[in-house]
Amino acid sequence: MRTTISRVRRLGIVLVALVSAVALSTVLNSPADARQPDGAGASPQVTCLTHGSVVFMQYASWPKPPASNGCWTIIRPLTADSASYKDCDMSASSPKVTGTGTNWIYDDTNVNGHGGSSDQTLDNTYCGGRSSWWGEYMAASGGFVERWSPTYLFEENYNSSHGWVAFTQSVNYTGSNPTVGPIPTIDAATSSLSSHITSECYDAADYPSDYWFSIYNGTALTSTTVDTIDSALNSCYHS
Repeated sequence: MRTTISRVRRLGIVLVALVSAVALSTVLNSPADARQPDGAGASPQVTCLTHGSVVFMQYASWPKPPASNGCWTIIRPLTADSASYKDCDMSASSPKVTGTGTNWIYDDTNVNGHGGSSDQTLDNTYCGGRSSWWGEYMAASGGFVERWSPTYLFEENYNSSHGWVAFTQSVNYTGSNPTVGPIPTIDAATSSLSSHITSECYDAADYPSDYWFSIYNGTALTSTTVDTIDSALNSCYHS
């Protein structure tokens, strides 16, 4: 016996077939990443309008590391890369050396500040006898001296109470000028941290489209402070 299919049912079958064909064509012709499971797609390309290199001198703990938006490079000589850096901290009467690398940094070379930091002690006695340095950190407002040939010269824009000191570039050179610097350095414990970062993040524009900045912390930070730092730097160096 011949089965008779109604006109309505035949029309429904045709419509289902057409919808299935359109759906298959859409899948086959869509970009590959659109067919990936959640989280498996390609990351969007970041185009940075400005770029920064941020050096973190971390003498105290962070609850989490800084997180870049892709437009600023993170450099952490005291924590994350101690195999590449060696830090000579001049803040004590007997300078302390940490790290095992070949990129030397003089920290707290304050002529009028710490007991171990006079011009006379900035010689070959304490820190490996090197004549050139990756960087030197020195007090603001004329209280520091560049003795040798640092590649990066950092101005410490804070006092012993973690208060902010204005960026002055008041450098008393006794050696050759650095390749990059002075570079503003903010104490993470200072008040108005975000505004200090965003107001000074462009003060050391030594390379085309690249701005150097530095953040020091001698006290432990909270997650909120880390978020504040990230947000301010993302605002400075953005896509």
